[in-house]
Amino acid sequence: MNPTRTDFLPPDVAFRVAARVDGNELKVRWVIADGYYLYRQKFDVKAESPDLLLSAAQFPAGVVKTDPYLGTQEIYTQQVEALVPYTRLDAGAHPIQIK
Repeated sequence: MNPTRTDFLPPDVAFRVAARVDGNELKVRWVIADGYYLYRQKFDVKAESPDLLLSAAQFPAGVVKTDPYLGTQEIYTQQVEALVPYTRLDAGAHPIQIK
C-alpha cells in the first residue's frame, strides 16, 4: 500500500513570489522550494491596477521534463525571474498591482 503524501508545503511557502519595478519593466521572481517545480505553461501575470497594460512575460529557458500525465514540459526549479514590460495610462495615479 502506498501512503498518500500529505506533507506538501502550502503554495505560498513552496512558491514565494515578489516583484519590483525596473524602468518600464516589472521583474517578477519566483523562489521555488527544494523538491518542487513550476510548469512554464502555467505562468500568467495579469494587471490588477486600473490603466496598467502588461506585455507578454519574458522567461528564460527552463529544463525539459517528461511528465507522465502532461507529457514533455518546460519547468523551473529553485527560482525563475520573468521580465514584464508595462505601460501606465494613469500617469502613476494608482499603485502597480499584479497577480
